[in-house]
Amino acid sequence: MPRPCAICVHERHAEVDAALLNNEPYQTIAKRFGTSVAAVLTHRNHLSEVPGTAAGALDTARAFETLDQIKTLEGNCMTLLQVAEGASELRAVFSAVGQVRRNLETLSALTSQLDKALKAQT
Repeated sequence: MPRPCAICVHERHAEVDAALLNNEPYQTIAKRFGTSVAAVLTHRNHLSEVPGTAAGALDTARAFETLDQIKTLEGNCMTLLQVAEGASELRAVFSAVGQVRRNLETLSALTSQLDKALKAQT
């Protein structure tokens, strides 16, 4: 029986797939995930051979990108709210609150995209 792919059984294999699909350097991927370059290359080769795997990995990569965007916007909202709380001018408060509102609308749209992608996978 052949040995299983080291990346397929890796606890963070979806992130490795996303990194491969984003054309990150193999050495960078190997170092980040504690594997060898040979393991990354082997996984890349068989990943493209298994029907449906690349598409699933692409969906996973998009989900990770969406989550990163959500985290960034969430951080921006918190910063803006802190600015609003510390502002002595109403104009600054209203400006910050308006930007938070736009960020929350974007967060809602990103969350909907993520929900649709997850439902499509199941």
